[in-house]
Amino acid sequence: MNEGGGIEEYDRVDWTRPTVLIVGNEGAGLSEEVRERLKEGGSEGLMRAACIPLVRGIESLNAAAAGAIIMSEVARQRRMKAGEREVENEMIDL
Repeated sequence: MNEGGGIEEYDRVDWTRPTVLIVGNEGAGLSEEVRERLKEGGSEGLMRAACIPLVRGIESLNAAAAGAIIMSEVARQRRMKAGEREVENEMIDL
């Protein structure tokens, strides 16, 4: 579905560009109807397919969880592009 023909890992996609995120179901991905409507809109060359790698034993994520993970990456990349430094987590003694 993407120009290179493969599926990119979600954190390797440039999410700083204007983006519409469409999350397919865990088994079949996007429906044929959605794919056709995207083609009709002339976006075939702009479409990208992304995946979230899972650890062994996890078969799939539901759409809400997958969307939240990707939107978190979108926000991170856009903050970085805007000039914010990524701050490492620090433990706080209480």
